[in-house]
Amino acid sequence: MDENQYDIGWYSKKPNATSYEISDARELAGLAYLVNTGKTDFDGKEIKLTTSIDLSESNNTWEPIGLGIIGFWENGTGELYKDSKPFKGTFNGNNKTIKGIKTDDNKPVSGLFGANKKKKKNVGVIE
Repeated sequence: MDENQYDIGWYSKKPNATSYEISDARELAGLAYLVNTGKTDFDGKEIKLTTSIDLSESNNTWEPIGLGIIGFWENGTGELYKDSKPFKGTFNGNNKTIKGIKTDDNKPVSGLFGANKKKKKNVGVIE
């Protein structure tokens, strides 16, 4: 992901906080960047969406928040593969929506979230 596509200022200003607010597409992409590069998994922390976000204006394919897939079909346990980087925080959509996600159907995981182990609440995703 090109650094012009994301903003992590909301996190880097206070990396030890327990809650964060995201208000635009670049900050949401920053969440994906932080989790997918292994910089943090947000375990025990909450991410709150403060406004609805429209991703349709971007020409970029969305990278899901959290890398990896669950191995139901290979090992039957439902465990994440060892090299996965799941999102482990709580994502509070605050009754907002995220629309216009462009996904890559050739990837094994697509959508707003990829690998995750915690709760997502109060968010609508619109095609």
